Amino acid sequence: MKCNHDENKCEIDNVIQSIALQETALAHILNAEGEKIQKALECEPTISELLCINQSVANTIQDISMLEMILLNKLRVSIGGSCCGSECKPPLECGCVCVKVTDCNCSLEPIECAKVSISLKSVLCNDCDKCVGEVVCSGYTDVNGCFTACELPLGEYIVNICYKNYPPIRKYVFVCTAGECSDVEACFLLCHYEEVYVEGYVYDACGVALANSKIAINEKTTYTNSKGYFCIKDIYKSTNLTIKAYYNNVVIYNESIAQPIKSYYKILIKQGVRSQSNKFCTNKCTENYYYQNTLL
Repeated sequence: MKCNHDENKCEIDNVIQSIALQETALAHILNAEGEKIQKALECEPTISELLCINQSVANTIQDISMLEMILLNKLRVSIGGSCCGSECKPPLECGCVCVKVTDCNCSLEPIECAKVSISLKSVLCNDCDKCVGEVVCSGYTDVNGCFTACELPLGEYIVNICYKNYPPIRKYVFVCTAGECSDVEACFLLCHYEEVYVEGYVYDACGVALANSKIAINEKTTYTNSKGYFCIKDIYKSTNLTIKAYYNNVVIYNESIAQPIKSYYKILIKQGVRSQSNKFCTNKCTENYYYQNTLL
């Protein structure tokens, strides 16, 4: 089957034109960064402010450099193929990502069945928590603790590794050379794993249960039921516990427990009541621990 040469040429022209427009936009961004530095110098900033501005500009330039490599690869793909047959659409220049997951406390013993997901990193994004793009590949580690993703177009990726109820590990990797493999290593502290169980009630100042209050403990969230009750299980014990309660999107409780020594906590949150002395009770468990809310 013959392909239409004129249509092919038109498509290639459109791709090249889009690349040129993106290059123009990047040029404007670089110019704006230069003007930012000039304006900062005119304002006689402090050394710390200059360092902060310099880091911001450096991050932007780094992101632009990564985008330039992607645009270069896009240009090569556009003009690199012939115009007939299956070669009309040449394959992208691709690389691989090899993920190795181990236990740090057991002589780097491999961890099997850890979930790995690889996502595109949004370009020109300075907020790491919002840089996750489309998931392009996911799977589980094998008996050797390894997971390999191939045929990934050149660019920067975010690798998220999850295992049981441990805090997830996030890594950044840049696939910059076609045909080569970029290595990612992640370690979990399995020997220190222990779960924490937190439950409690949320009331207003008059003692009325607050339903649908949002409770956030570290990265886990839940909502209170009609009786103001909540519970969150499977919290990683060796990390600090940051407990927050929200009602109508307003923080009504904020407490931190540094390196918790208990495996069970019971909390009574009362909106608008200043904290009283901590009290223990033994009617259910010697490790029950009650709080009163600190007025923010």
